[in-house]
Amino acid sequence: MDNISFIGEAEPITYEELLTVTGLPNDFWHLKVTYKVDDIYLGTQEIKYGDSLDNLNFPEAPKKEGYYCVWPDVSGEIMTGNLVIEGEYKENVTVVESSRRSTIQAGEERQEKAIAYVEGTFTEDAKLNAYTSEKIPSMDIVDNHAYTVYDILLENSGKAEIETFALRLLNPFEKAQVWLYQNGEWQQIPCKVRGQYVQVEMTGTSGTFCIVEESSSIWKYVAMVAGVAAGIILLKLLHSMIKKHKKKGTKTKKEKKQKA
Repeated sequence: MDNISFIGEAEPITYEELLTVTGLPNDFWHLKVTYKVDDIYLGTQEIKYGDSLDNLNFPEAPKKEGYYCVWPDVSGEIMTGNLVIEGEYKENVTVVESSRRSTIQAGEERQEKAIAYVEGTFTEDAKLNAYTSEKIPSMDIVDNHAYTVYDILLENSGKAEIETFALRLLNPFEKAQVWLYQNGEWQQIPCKVRGQYVQVEMTGTSGTFCIVEESSSIWKYVAMVAGVAAGIILLKLLHSMIKKHKKKGTKTKKEKKQKA
């Protein structure tokens, strides 16, 4: 008692020895884990003495807008006495950045930027992987333009494969279009520019995206003007040739009359 042993009256013993005592109250056999969050008790769970705490049935915490609940990691521990486990609310993560980065030319400077960002509601365990893909798009898609292909994988998100996220991909080009590889085919998808990135929608937790450089509208205009100019020049040449041919034909007729 109070760490003092009274020989013959009260002596310290182990829990296993205690359980052998005749007439021991039933409560001594049933140890409990009590769960609570923010001083709200969420229930209890009976665990035998010496059992592992690896597979506890953590209850669902009350929803708190903008937050998620995290329970402490007690894996590897065993039950040695009644235990209170308290959860902690943490703010939701709304943007996850890929760990892999790439260096691009931005104006006169070279900058190192994350390859991708994903927006949504996640926990701190969410991880975004972005890699340069080995998939090669067909020639009718790239049409001799520069391109880059990314493989995207979102891990530990706790999200279903039917959910849709806003995905930003690093765009090395001034203007670009985005293609998605799905069901064995490439299909163009809508995108919008967000700074040095193009934003698309990704359904599920993985995808392969191809960013293709798009010709500038100025160059398209220049090419169109050049084509029109070439057409006009060609028409003038044809017109000139036709006139010369007519003159030559007229002169031949006059010569025939004179000979006659």
